[in-house]
This record gives sequence, C-alpha cells and structure tokens, in this order.
Amino acid sequence: MKHLLIFEAKNPFSAFVAFTLAAFCWGAVAGYAYGQEVVPHEQTPIVLQASEAVPAKLLKSEYHQVADRVVNDGYMNHYEIETPYGTFTAEGNAALRIRIKEIDALAQLEDVTKTKAFADALKRSATSQGRAIAETVQHPVESAKGIPGGVSRFVKRTARKAKDLKKDGEEGYQEVKEYQEKKKAEKAEEAAGQDSQTETPPDEKSTIEQGQEWWDEKGEDYAKKGAEIAKDQSKDWIGYTDARRHWAKELEVDPYTDNAVLSKELHRVAQAATAGDFAMRWVPVPHLEVLGTMGDVNDLVWDTNALDLRMRNEKLLYGMGASEELVEALYDNDHQSPTLIMVLVDALTQLDGVEGRVFWIEHAASSESRIESEFHLRAVNFFAAYHEQKRPLASVVNGRLYPSGLTTDGRLVLVAPVDHLHWTEDIAEVIEVSTARLGDRTGAEIFEGWIEGGCSDNTLRALEGLGYEVHTNSFLGLNVTFGEE
Repeated sequence: MKHLLIFEAKNPFSAFVAFTLAAFCWGAVAGYAYGQEVVPHEQTPIVLQASEAVPAKLLKSEYHQVADRVVNDGYMNHYEIETPYGTFTAEGNAALRIRIKEIDALAQLEDVTKTKAFADALKRSATSQGRAIAETVQHPVESAKGIPGGVSRFVKRTARKAKDLKKDGEEGYQEVKEYQEKKKAEKAEEAAGQDSQTETPPDEKSTIEQGQEWWDEKGEDYAKKGAEIAKDQSKDWIGYTDARRHWAKELEVDPYTDNAVLSKELHRVAQAATAGDFAMRWVPVPHLEVLGTMGDVNDLVWDTNALDLRMRNEKLLYGMGASEELVEALYDNDHQSPTLIMVLVDALTQLDGVEGRVFWIEHAASSESRIESEFHLRAVNFFAAYHEQKRPLASVVNGRLYPSGLTTDGRLVLVAPVDHLHWTEDIAEVIEVSTARLGDRTGAEIFEGWIEGGCSDNTLRALEGLGYEVHTNSFLGLNVTFGEE
C-alpha cells in the first residue's frame, strides 16, 4: 500500500517534517509543520492475536505452537513458542520464521541422536580429545529466548540522544552551516574542474579495489598472524568446526545461531562426527512445510571457516573506509557473529560507490543486543535492494541519530524494518530533532518513508499531516528477504 502525500518544502521548520523511526531508528528527516493537526501519542504495549499477524501455516505444527497472545511494543511483535524442546521467544515476524526453522532442525536432530550409531559415536568421543573440543566451544551469550525489548530499548536510547541534541541547538545549527559551506565549496571545485581541460579527475575505485590496496600493503603481515592463530588450532578442532558447519548446512540453519538449544545439539553431532567417527551420510528430511530460511546464510558461511571468512570480510570493510579500530570493535562485539557480519559486508558491497557506508559499520559495532544487530541488517539489506531495484543512492546520511539514504535525484529515504509502527512519544521526539538536523543539510525536497510491515491510523494521520510518501508492507515489494522468502 502506498500513500502519496504532497507538500511544499519552503521552510524546514514549518513546511515538512521528518518521518524517522527511532525504533531501530531511521535517523531521519523531513520537516515539522507547525499548525498541523497534533496527533496524540499512542500508548504501548498493544496486544493482538497471532492469527492477525502472521500466516496460519506458521502458527502450529507437530513440534510447535505459537501462543495466541502477541504483544507489540510499538514496533515489533513479540511471540512465545511452545515446543518439546522448551519455550522459545521471537522478537519480530522474521525472527519467528527463523525460530520455527530452528525447531524443525531440532526435530530432525532428535531423530538422528536416537540412533544406536550416534550413541556409540558419542561414547567414543568421550575421550580427552572429545572433552578438549567440548571445552573449546564458545556457546552463544544469548539464550534462545533472546533479550526482550531489544528494538524498544534501541528506540528509547535514540530518543534520549535526540533530546540531548535538541538541547544543543546552536551546535546543531553550526554543524548544518558548516556542512552547507563544505558542499558549496565542493560544487565550486567540481565546476572549476569541468571548465579545465588540463585537469583529469582521479578514477573512482571500487570497494574491492580499495580493499586490495590495503591487502597489498598489510596483507602479508595479516596472513602471518592468521597462520600463527591456525597453529594453535588442533586438527580435531578444525574438524569439529567443519562438521558443525556441515550439519548446519544440511539443516539450513545458521552455524553461529544464538539459539542455545540448537547450538548445543549442533555441538553434540559435530563432536560425535569428529571425535567419535559418526558417519555424516545422513540426509535430513524436514518435518515441517518449507517456510523459508534466513536466505542470507549462504554457502560462504557454511563452507568457509570463521578465520578465512573474517579475513575476507575485513579486506572488504577496509575498502569501504573502515579503520582497523572500527573493524576490531565490530568483531569484538559479542552481539555480532561471523554470519551477521558477512551479511552486513555483502549488503554494503552492493552499495559500492555510495558515500558514507562506514556509518552503518559504526552502528553495527555499537549494537547492544543480537536483536539490534539483526535490525541493522534488515535496514542495510533494504537499502541494497532499493539501490538496485528502485533508485540509485548517492550517499548514506547519518545525522548522528540513525542512517538514512539520499538518492542521486535528491530524495531522502528513511526505512523502518518493523512489524507495525505506532505513533509513540519517542518517535515524535526523534522527528523534531531529525528535521532540524537534516532538512536543510540534505537539500532534499521529496521524502520517502518505507515501513517493512504496517502502521497504525495515528501514524498514518501524522505522516499525512506532515507530508510524506509512505510505503507500508514494503520489503516484499522490493524483494528484501532476510528471514523469509
């Protein structure tokens, strides 16, 4: 569904307003129109039925039952899932699909671990080698139940930041002024360059080319460092990680899942395969209807060990302009994983030539929960799809709140990867500050707001009153598939 809203962008403080999401916030823009209808803030949480939120095929199977009561915190739907393997929770519709896929994997693994062959292999693995492998395994820091309210907390954190920025209005004005002067000077230099017949602008280098330059300069030392690390890894450990990724591939799940129950079972079969010589000829038969998997977990994650994957990703990150300190911070973040970082890097690589991609890396490095990390990925994946399928982006605009995109034809694009957006007090707070910071700064005259799911009537009224081109249920239209097909 699309609502086309017309407005005049003459005064950024009286003619247009920012549509930002602070829920995993978009950081955003647009103008705040005084004198417009004041839309009341909505109180959360909101309770709804599961049948209203997701297709019926997701609600129940032989191995799971989604509770009928679903709570929306203003942004994401929160689900509770009863299974023979315990109670799981999922924050968001996409997370629900992934959880159900993981439950199917647990059911398949249960069939395998009941066999005599597996029991014998597990006994054989109970040796010093097997115990050493078990002690080396790093289990996820977050349980299968996740961290409640990850997106909601992110919204509140961003809203507090917005309030702090609003108090510092003079600084914000000066920042905008400096930015405008900088862009004016750049345009003057560009015009002078076009008039000159003797000056040749340097060739633009792609992410891969810039990454190769970094590798040529520092790659040898980096490879030596990797070799030293590899020496510390026994053949048994390497075999274990290979086996774990193999089983994850057969089950079509993330080998670095944050689901502690699934992680434990993957560990058991990988240990039996490595130290107990358990044959890996088993072919899984899904118990549930194919519901779609986390499509971003591709053969590269399944077939490449974590060290090689990191070397590949770091090379690309450096090519995007990330510093070594920033890359280190990204990998040191306990709420990231080899899979999540690979998805981030691949999406940003699709935005090759777009300025400001490093802002996304900074946000990913500062994530405070796995849910927040996945939220960032959904936003970046959206922009990669938008850039390829809708309009090319010129730059990523940060605004010190949350990145948004600026197209080559001057549109400011904001994205909300949420299930259902409600007009909360925190959202309104971010809008005011975003308006002041980005309205003049970008020079955009058309503003787009893209919501992954739906929005409340109050949200739509507020956005209509402020003048926005709003797209709801928009990710499917752009073929953004993180967690569903």
